[in-house]
Amino acid sequence: MDKARQKLRNHWAKGFTNLDPEWTHWWIDGEGYCLGVIDGGNLSAAVDIVEDNWEEYASIKSSKAKVIDGDLIRKNRNNNEVSNRDKSRKIYEEAQSET
Repeated sequence: MDKARQKLRNHWAKGFTNLDPEWTHWWIDGEGYCLGVIDGGNLSAAVDIVEDNWEEYASIKSSKAKVIDGDLIRKNRNNNEVSNRDKSRKIYEEAQSET
């Protein structure tokens, strides 16, 4: 993995909030479209979703989520912006120029 891409992934990873025993998953959405629900033990998979979609969506956000009765997912209404397309491009371009 190149240095610029790793820097971008590290930036996105910081956008995922800490989870707790009740809220064990991240709900990831791009402009209101669910891109995935990832178990909190797999930050790399959550960042993979952002990496696969950051150029398509102007903003990608994550919310805490929990599993109810084994299969129903409930999303917390609070969210955190993980990726902003313009900011992500700038970070990537700056990191490329450093190499």
